[in-house]
Amino acid sequence: MFVTANLTNSIPLDPTKSIHTIVEDERKRLFPEASLLQVFRAYARGRQNATTTPEQHDALRGVTKNRYCDNVCSKVIEETADRLELIRYDVSNQAVLDFLQDLFVKNQMADLQSDINFATLRDGNFCLSLNWDAEAGRVTLHKEKWWDGLSGIYVSYSAKNQPAYAVRDWETPDKVKRRIIWWPDRIERYIQSSTTGSGWQPYQLPEDAGQWPVPWVRPDGRPLGIPVVHFANGSDDDSPYGASMLDGGVLGLQDDINDMQRNITLTARMTGAQMVTAAGVTPEKDAQGHTKRIKIGPGAVLLCERPEAKWGTIPAGDLSQLEKAYMIKLQAVARMTNTPIHLIAGDWPSGEALLQANQPLVKKVERLAKTIGPAWATLAHLATEMANVFARAGLNEDALITSVFSPADKRDPLTQSQIADGVAPFVSEEEVLRILGYSPERIKQIQEEKRQNQVQNQIAGVTDTVPQLPAGRQQ
Repeated sequence: MFVTANLTNSIPLDPTKSIHTIVEDERKRLFPEASLLQVFRAYARGRQNATTTPEQHDALRGVTKNRYCDNVCSKVIEETADRLELIRYDVSNQAVLDFLQDLFVKNQMADLQSDINFATLRDGNFCLSLNWDAEAGRVTLHKEKWWDGLSGIYVSYSAKNQPAYAVRDWETPDKVKRRIIWWPDRIERYIQSSTTGSGWQPYQLPEDAGQWPVPWVRPDGRPLGIPVVHFANGSDDDSPYGASMLDGGVLGLQDDINDMQRNITLTARMTGAQMVTAAGVTPEKDAQGHTKRIKIGPGAVLLCERPEAKWGTIPAGDLSQLEKAYMIKLQAVARMTNTPIHLIAGDWPSGEALLQANQPLVKKVERLAKTIGPAWATLAHLATEMANVFARAGLNEDALITSVFSPADKRDPLTQSQIADGVAPFVSEEEVLRILGYSPERIKQIQEEKRQNQVQNQIAGVTDTVPQLPAGRQQ
């Protein structure tokens, strides 16, 4: 038996409709092409449309057995996601900082954020849900795929662009549909059997203690907030929802690129080598009546006693036009996604040309850090609030938390060290270490280790054993 909590809706709802009708109508209205996400995910995995014609398939017999694609879709997403790297949180309150560092490590956020960023760029929208693990006594984070027309999570926003509720649908292995709706002050769970065809029915877990819905509030009754964080890849219409990097034509170009690759293989197979012509020549037959193959190779001499016989050659075909067309397609994808062409094609420029080629991608990643960064900060705040409610952690919930990303303009270690050495005479040691990519905590650790080494050397009477930074780097 369920005990219904006396909780109120955080947004005005149409009283003539059930929440399930509201959810389904809203998703259809805002995401009429939600099923496209399944295509984006398939293309990013390399499961792409076959582009060979029956004629090509016949001519390429023997090389079309396995799945094939020149996966540019995955490449352009990876190059952006790899540069959008969350490395830490900054906050002035030491207790909150310690908590967030623990959250970062125990939830393996170095790997998690990489997956989230890739999925957000691929789908346009993605989510993380937060849960309290009572046994472990900590906040846990869980990846949540966006609604793709069949399953996934969807976040609804109020007229003020604030999260109103989040809903997740999925189906169990035994074909039972499940739904969970998170409100700022409660959690509602539903179940629907696909075999009986019955509507959504309330559902509870053993740990719900017979309550439905489950209150999600602070000890004083204030809402704890929706434990779902929405990540969006920009927006074309000032809505809170993002757009996939693969939307807007990249899929069609990917099909063209695969077709170009097949055409290059086909052309190379058919005309990649010089061919010999033999006009007026009757091939010899063996004892079984089979036509003997004319043997052609280095030093071979072709003879025929018939006076009308003529030998000739057909030169190998020219693949340059196909190669040019292939590069045109790659350049189009690079242009559409602000991805430097050398990262796709592998033809790396050097020096100043490399820096200039990287600028569109650098600017794009810097913009993404500004739009996605607040979502990571929201995640940190929610985790802090949950720790206060469930573990009485006593953390300062008003402390300003900032998401810190690694520099978008990634350079190799040698280049980075040369830059640091060049600015060393003009800046402090801390700034040099920051240029080298060290976090504030690691900078303090490095400086403390240097001081300890100097003290130990002084005690031992050893001098000049600790490498010194060039003049200008010292405090």
